[in-house]
Order: sequence, then structure tokens, then C-alpha cells
Amino acid sequence: RLVVFGHSIGAWIAAQACLRESSRARDGGARDPKDEPRVAMVVLAMPFLEFSGSFKQRALACVTCLPLFNQIAELAAFAILALPSSVHALVASLMVGGGGAAEVHKQVVHSTVLSQAHHIASVLRLLKSELARLNPAVTPNAGFEELRPLLEARERPSVLGLYTRGDGWGPQAHAPRLRSLLRDDGFDEVIDLGSELDGVLVDGIPPP
Repeated sequence: RLVVFGHSIGAWIAAQACLRESSRARDGGARDPKDEPRVAMVVLAMPFLEFSGSFKQRALACVTCLPLFNQIAELAAFAILALPSSVHALVASLMVGGGGAAEVHKQVVHSTVLSQAHHIASVLRLLKSELARLNPAVTPNAGFEELRPLLEARERPSVLGLYTRGDGWGPQAHAPRLRSLLRDDGFDEVIDLGSELDGVLVDGIPPP
């Protein structure tokens, strides 16, 4: 059986994948009783599940509404690649949450997203769609409400939510909201890692 892991917006994608996995049972679809669900657990690490209204998110939402944003994103991708490494370091720091983020987290962003133009452009286009897609003020029943079908499914994986202090996309204030939607019999769990450095997950170092 599988454990599905998603970080930030990837956590939303992981949740949606598990929703599709469990929808057959929820809708009464035929399944051999001997078959166990393929996904045993979904891990939502610092999940971006709903627009929080932070200054950073509101500013980015305004930027993504600019005319010809997609074309601007393509040009920005190549421009960023042409900039010196010191600027790349600044961009990586901004992407992962500023000076409080672990150095290894910045290095991962630098070696993946900031190393290929299509990665940069894709992240920018993803921002444009998801900042509206996960904003309940723009999209009715978005965000946490959209998780209910997964959490109310008759057969679903257990959910492990991981939060840290200082994460701008999966703020700690969201932890009790997620916990309120989960089972309280030990099947699900939400954990505060107790660190501002969500890079500990990337590096494999136990949180303090």
C-alpha cells in the first residue's frame, strides 16, 4: 500500500489524487471486498490548502492579474536564468519564505525550479490559477470545504498534516482548521513540527 506525500501546493494535488482514489467506494462502485485501498496514508506537509489573505499572497494575486501575464512569465523565466547566482539566492529565499527557511530548502529550489525556464514559468502560471482556485471569496466552497468529500468518504486513507511556524503558504493557523475536519479516534493526526525550518523534511533531519 502507498503513502502519498505532498508539500505546499503539492499537498493539494496529493489530496485530490486520494479523493479520486476513494470516490469509487464513496459512490458505491463495485470492488472486490478482498482488495485493500491502494493508498494507506496521505501526508500533507505545510499544505497550501486555502488562500490565507497574507500580504504576500494578495500581492502575488494582483501581479498575476496583469495583462499578458503568461507571456510575462515566460520572459521572466529566461531573465531569471540569466541573472547572477546572488540574485538566484534572493529569489530562492523569497520563494521558500525568506530568511527563516533552511538553507537546504533554498538549495533544492535553486537546483530545480531556478535551473530550468519551464519550471519557473510553470510555477508562475500555477500561482495565477491556484491563488484564485483556492480562494473561497473567488471560488465558492474552495479550500478546506473542498476537502470534505475526501474526508467523508467511506473508505479513505488516513491523513497526516504537518505544520511549522513561519510558513507563508501553509500557515500554522490552518492546523486547527484541518484538525477539526479529521477523525479524532487516532486514525488521522495533525502535528506541529515545532520549527520554523520546514527544510528539515527535505534534508531528512529530525525536527528539534
